Amino acid sequence: GNRGGSVGRKRPGNASSGGSPAGGVGPGSGGGGGTPRSLLRTSTVKAAPCLKVLHPAAIVDPELMVLVSRPVTEVPLDEKSRPYPYILPPAFPGTYPSVSFQGPAEAKQSFGLHPLMRVKMLVKYAGIANSPVKYAFKEAGFRPTKGAKWNVCWGHIFDAAEFAKLHEFQRVNHFPGTWELGRKDYLYRNMYSMRRSKGEAFDVIPRFFILPRDYEEFRQDMERFPGRMYIQKPVNSSRGRGIRMVVKPQELSRDTKDVLVQHYIHNPYTINGYKFDMRLYVVATCFDPLRLYVYSDGLARFATEQYSQDKADLKKRCVHLTNYSVNKKSSKFVSNESTDQESSGSKWSLRALRAHVVQEGRVPWEVVWGQVHDIVAKGILSAEPRINTELKMKVPHRNICFEVWGFDIMLDDSFRAWLIEVNTCPALAADSPLDRRVKNAMIADVMHLIGPVPYDVEDYEAEQEVRRQARLTGLGPKGGAGGERGNKASGLPRTLKEAEELDFRGLSPEELPDIIAETEAEYVRRGGWERVFPCPEEPYRYLDLFETPRSSNIMLCNYYAQRMSLPPRSALSSRGGGGGSRAPSRQAPAPSTREWRPSGNAA
Repeated sequence: GNRGGSVGRKRPGNASSGGSPAGGVGPGSGGGGGTPRSLLRTSTVKAAPCLKVLHPAAIVDPELMVLVSRPVTEVPLDEKSRPYPYILPPAFPGTYPSVSFQGPAEAKQSFGLHPLMRVKMLVKYAGIANSPVKYAFKEAGFRPTKGAKWNVCWGHIFDAAEFAKLHEFQRVNHFPGTWELGRKDYLYRNMYSMRRSKGEAFDVIPRFFILPRDYEEFRQDMERFPGRMYIQKPVNSSRGRGIRMVVKPQELSRDTKDVLVQHYIHNPYTINGYKFDMRLYVVATCFDPLRLYVYSDGLARFATEQYSQDKADLKKRCVHLTNYSVNKKSSKFVSNESTDQESSGSKWSLRALRAHVVQEGRVPWEVVWGQVHDIVAKGILSAEPRINTELKMKVPHRNICFEVWGFDIMLDDSFRAWLIEVNTCPALAADSPLDRRVKNAMIADVMHLIGPVPYDVEDYEAEQEVRRQARLTGLGPKGGAGGERGNKASGLPRTLKEAEELDFRGLSPEELPDIIAETEAEYVRRGGWERVFPCPEEPYRYLDLFETPRSSNIMLCNYYAQRMSLPPRSALSSRGGGGGSRAPSRQAPAPSTREWRPSGNAA
C-alpha cells in the first residue's frame, strides 16, 4: 500500500476490450457522416488534453488488469467457503477498475478475471435489504458488515453529517432530496413548474389538485365537467394505502388536508378486460453531469377484477387499482409460478407485455418505449434543480450517490403513456420466480453499472491526512480529499459558452475529461440498462429541458454529437431542429391535452 505523500499515479490504460477507438473522437469514430466540415468547425475551441492522476488508494495491481482464463475447478474460496470479488479491468482508458457483478465466480474466472484477495469488499444494509439485493452482493463476493467501514451502503437516506464523512469510492443508494420525486405532491409540483417554463413537453401527468390549496379550482372543475371521474391519493403514501375512487366529489370539503385529487384515466388500455400499469426501474448514477438509465425489463401489474366504469364498481379497489400490495390480497389474484409463463397471471414481465403489444399490432412497441424514455427523462429533470442543490451542499464527490426508482406508467386506449407516480425505495421483494428473475438481474446490472472501485481504506485515510496537512501549510499538492481536481486539470470549462465551444475531436481516450471517461466506462458496463441521458441516438435530446444549464451536461452532449459528426447545437437550432424538443417519432397517436393542473387558462 502507498501510505506516503504521493498525490497520485498515472491512470492505467484500457485493459478491457470496451471503450472508444484509440484514435480518439475524430470524424469517423462515431458514424453519422455527411455533415459539411464548415458546420463542424462552427464556433469551436480545441479542448486541451486533461492531466489525469489516479488516487493512490485505488487497487490497480498490474496482475489484476490482464485477463487470464483459468480452470473453474481452481476458484479460490475464503475460510467460510465464500468466493472472492472479481476485478473488472478499466472499461474505458483512464478510468478505475471495478468489481464485477455479472455471473458466478466460475463464469468470471473462465472469462479471465482475477479474484481480489488483498482487501475485503464490504456492504452495509441499513434497514431492509430484500433478497435480490443480498443475492447480488453475495454473488459478487461482498461481505456484510455492521461496522463504520464499508464500500456500499444500501438502506436509509443519509443526512448532511453522514454524507460529509464519506470517501470518494464509497457508494450509497440514495440521493439527498430524493423525496422531490418520491412524494406525490412534490413530484407533481415540480412537473407543473417545468410545464409552466418548458411547455407541453411536460404534459405527462393527468391534471391534479392538491387539497386544501387547490380546492377552489377543484370545485370549478367539478362544475364544468359534472360527469368526470376522479381518484384520491394521500400525498405521502405507498403500496396503494389511502387511494380510492372519488364516488361523490362534492363531498370533498375545503378542509380536506394533504390529499391529492386527480383526473382519473377512465379509458385505460386493457388486456383481456383487465387494467394494468407498468413498473419501470430507473437509475441515476450522477446528477452533475446527469447520467440516467431505464431498465430494459420490468413488470406489468394487473388489477384482479375486470375494468368497469359503472358507478356501482367505483368502490371496488381491485377493479381500479393496479398496486400489487392491494391485489395480492384478492382471492382472484393469480401468482406466476414459472419464468416460462411470463404472460399469464396477475403479473407479467415487461418483455411479455412487449410481445403482446407487438402481436396485437395496433401500435409499434417503439412508440410506447419512446414515450417511456421521454417520461423518465422529464420526471427526473423536474426534480433535477432541487436534488442538484442538495448534492452541492451535502455530498463531497459527484459519484458517491446512485438511486433506483420505480416509475409507474399507464397507457390509455390510444397508447398514450401517463406518469402515475415515482417510488423512492421501490419494492424489491421477490415473491415469485418472475420477480426473482427480473429483480435479481436488475440489481446485479445496476451494481455492475455503478462499478464499485476496490481501494485500501487505510491508504485512503492516510492520503486524506497528507492532503489536509498540505492545505494547512500551503505546501505540496492542492485539491480536495475526494480527488476532485481544478478546472485546468479535469478539463472542465469555466463558462457555459466555453462548454458549448469545446471540440474533443483529435483527443485520445486517455486525454478526455473525467466526466466523459466515466460516462463511457459506465456505458460499457450497462448490461440491461438503456441510457436515457445523454441520449445515445440523439445527443442533444432533452438538453434544452434542463431548468439550469450545466457545463458538464453540455460537454457530454457535444462530445457525443462530435463522435457522430453532427453539427453544433447552435447550428441545429438555427436550422429549426435539434435542441431538447420532443421528437415526433416518440409521441403517441393521441393528441396532447391542455387539461393538466388548476389554471385559469386550462381547456
